[in-house]
Amino acid sequence: MNLSCYPDVLTIQDLMAILHIGKNAAYRLVQEGIIKAHKIGRIYRIPKICLNDYLQSARFKTNI
Repeated sequence: MNLSCYPDVLTIQDLMAILHIGKNAAYRLVQEGIIKAHKIGRIYRIPKICLNDYLQSARFKTNI
């Protein structure tokens, strides 16, 4: 998955597009702390490195 065309700090909409998930699923991932994010006011910002960490952990879980 090539994330180089996305900024270093992602929005919920970016997360939805990258993972091909809906808005409710994206919010659930960040609200439950599955993907680390920072809430600034009413807006979630997801560092790209946190998404990479999530993808790496998901990859290892499926390879077991």
